[in-house]
Amino acid sequence: MKFMRTTFGSDAWREAIRGVALFPSQLVKLLVAASRLSLSKAMRYLCGTGLGLIGWFAALITLQALVNGVLYPLVDAHDYQHSWGGPTLAGAWAAHFLISLVFLPLLLWILRGLVQLGTQIDPANNRQKKRWWAMPLSALLTLGAIMLVTGWVHQL
Repeated sequence: MKFMRTTFGSDAWREAIRGVALFPSQLVKLLVAASRLSLSKAMRYLCGTGLGLIGWFAALITLQALVNGVLYPLVDAHDYQHSWGGPTLAGAWAAHFLISLVFLPLLLWILRGLVQLGTQIDPANNRQKKRWWAMPLSALLTLGAIMLVTGWVHQL
């Protein structure tokens, strides 16, 4: 029961909203820091903007999985004989819908982690002790996400 409370409780949804809002807030801070020619703050906010983009990409993929799971017969109408959950439409629909539900708690955990990492690299956040590994990790995650999205777009 604790798992459900921590995964789907109001705090988890609040953190998820903060994770989705991370991109626009960090982008505004990046533009302000760049206009003031503050290179160190601009680099931190650039990494924060990258973390926000990761959150948006994860939310987009999760939304696509949920829509595909709910609307499976309309999205992927083909031979259900060889589909997951087949050979019937009901079995294939149930299998794809249940698989898509796995992505929702995963998204909430990803967004929560991005918010925690974003608070570590934000110089305006004085509540937490800064960690030396936060900047390199966020830069590495941002570069990895850029490579993932580029590869994903090119395979379309």
